[in-house]
Amino acid sequence: MDLISRYAVNWDFASDSCVLKDGIDPATGRRYLEEMAFEVVSTQTDRKVTEKAEVMHRRGVRRIFGIWVKGRPRVGEWSAESRSWRLLDEGSQIEDRCLGAPLPVKALLDTALVRRAVVRALEIQGEPAIQELKAAAEARGEARGEARGEARGIAGSILDVLESRGIAVSPAQREEILGCTDVDRSKRRLRRAAVATSADEVTAVA
Repeated sequence: MDLISRYAVNWDFASDSCVLKDGIDPATGRRYLEEMAFEVVSTQTDRKVTEKAEVMHRRGVRRIFGIWVKGRPRVGEWSAESRSWRLLDEGSQIEDRCLGAPLPVKALLDTALVRRAVVRALEIQGEPAIQELKAAAEARGEARGEARGEARGIAGSILDVLESRGIAVSPAQREEILGCTDVDRSKRRLRRAAVATSADEVTAVA
């Protein structure tokens, strides 16, 4: 963010946001030049941002994007061939070797989508914190799955006990017993099934 670069003798400015290679460029002994640059167009004129794009391109920045935030929000990529901005469709994505994941154009205009794009990129890059969150969520999912499986197994035992005792179970009662995912409740129902005189007494157990 706001990385100042000297693009020419009379041009010393900072792109609003950029992507550059880490380390030192052996050809210059300095940091690498930006490969991608993003300019937020708010108070500056279109002529000014166009001049900056031309200077950055001549200096060697591969891709330059303008993000207009006033009036009709839009994103454009600088075209050296036409010397103009090529507007990008909101539903499209920016793909580049510098990016860990394609960047949705709409995410540059909608702050709610920015967070999602960042999380997705961090996930692809193998960010440890994201991996820990995923592992915890998977563990919770496995635990819920195991609990549902155990509850369903107990529900089957309840029906077996009622059937062996000759107690009728209606389709609705069968669905209620099999649909219970609470292991503790299912265990209480199993104990009641051993002494109940009707299926209602079993399904009534909270």
